[in-house]
Amino acid sequence: MYRLLIYAIVYIFLVKVAHSQDPQFSQPYASALYLNPAFTGDTKKNRMAFTYRNQWSAIENGFSSYIASYDHYFRKRNSGFGGYLMYDQSGLNGYRVTGLNVSYSYDAKIDRWSGIKGGLSLGYSFLGFDQADLLFADQIIRDGSPSSIENSIQDNTSYLDMSAGVLYYNSFIWAGVSASHLNNPNISLTGVEQRLPMKFSFHGGVKLWNKTSSKGKELESLSVVTHYKFQSTWDQLDIGAYYNYSPIIIGIWYRGIPFKNYDKDFSNHESIIVMLGLEYSNQLRIGYSYDITISKLTMSSGGSHEISIIYEWPNVRKNSYRRRIACPKF
Repeated sequence: MYRLLIYAIVYIFLVKVAHSQDPQFSQPYASALYLNPAFTGDTKKNRMAFTYRNQWSAIENGFSSYIASYDHYFRKRNSGFGGYLMYDQSGLNGYRVTGLNVSYSYDAKIDRWSGIKGGLSLGYSFLGFDQADLLFADQIIRDGSPSSIENSIQDNTSYLDMSAGVLYYNSFIWAGVSASHLNNPNISLTGVEQRLPMKFSFHGGVKLWNKTSSKGKELESLSVVTHYKFQSTWDQLDIGAYYNYSPIIIGIWYRGIPFKNYDKDFSNHESIIVMLGLEYSNQLRIGYSYDITISKLTMSSGGSHEISIIYEWPNVRKNSYRRRIACPKF
């Protein structure tokens, strides 16, 4: 009886984990390679970026995500190359995913001001959790033995992962779509096949106005943005705006799908996101965002904190022409 109960609980936990959603970031353009591999090399510069997210900080053993990336633009080949390392930990028993991805993009010119970029990403991920705090039935039967003799649950597994994306852009508009987990990798820890479902992301926006200096530096701008994504039976919509008054960048988002209710007692309102960023010398940017929970989870969750640091430096001559993507800096 105990064995059946323990195994049922563990199996449900692991199956739920296997169908869980990917980590999400409130500053999606700060982790551009994760959002869409077509963004690789989009700044036409060398770029290093780091993001840390602490979701539901007041809940013990919540969600923590880290992502660090680098990308470079090869002007003569109209190509971008880069990669990112991501670590995500959630819930009890240290359930964690560590992934290393490399990405490539090609920039096809339409005219002087616009283009289409296509991108591919290939990665390898390690998934695992700590069984030390789990108590199995055979341990109870054997008078509280410190270890289990059962071996049907693995501590870890690894898998190959593939993603692709495409992006249209000009000086004021951008629109992209990406698909992750194209190969539906098996992430089971129980021996029973569990495939990671594909995730689709649609993102875009428009820069309503843009004021620049005589040297081309952006002094003031306002952008309206949207981001819709779905994976298996889960979906989410973000709508927001960024205002840039150099060196200050302010952003605000609404997250939820107000016209879609999962049941009569549960409205799909998740959070309001506010962001403040600073830019130094057109190279270094630091951004902080806070998710204000407006769902039934309420602010007892502690909300979510996110910090991003981006550093860019030129790799082309100053007088060379470069088409720019109008998407936000975070």
